Amino acid sequence: MRAIVIIICAFLLLGLKPIDITASRMEMNTKEKKVEFRDNVVAKQGDVTITCDELTAYYGKDSQQIERIVALGKVRIVQKERVASGERAEYDNIHRSLRLTGKPRAWQGTDVIEGEEIVVLLDEGKVQVKKAQATYHPKE
Repeated sequence: MRAIVIIICAFLLLGLKPIDITASRMEMNTKEKKVEFRDNVVAKQGDVTITCDELTAYYGKDSQQIERIVALGKVRIVQKERVASGERAEYDNIHRSLRLTGKPRAWQGTDVIEGEEIVVLLDEGKVQVKKAQATYHPKE
């Protein structure tokens, strides 16, 4: 479980670093205050990489502040040997939380946690997993 917290915290705490996003297509809608990246999406920030089919960033009144990010389709978050995956990941910058759904799973080496939904409450340092199943291999 610690692996998923480290992966997600690393990505979100790197918020001051630039994020590079590549995709086959990008569309910005200023009226709806969102930017959509579609097909072969790769977002890199520091040593964290997110890949998915679609990534949408929603911003507030100040277009410099992202309020919410939604990644859809074969979502994979990688930081070195730590990996988290699911069909949907939603980061709420206002409440500082991340929700993984669609067979969410996080692992580092042979240690794995999975469930119906994984929610990380960053400011509280909590991870909540619905219908959790975890495998932990103690180090010798």
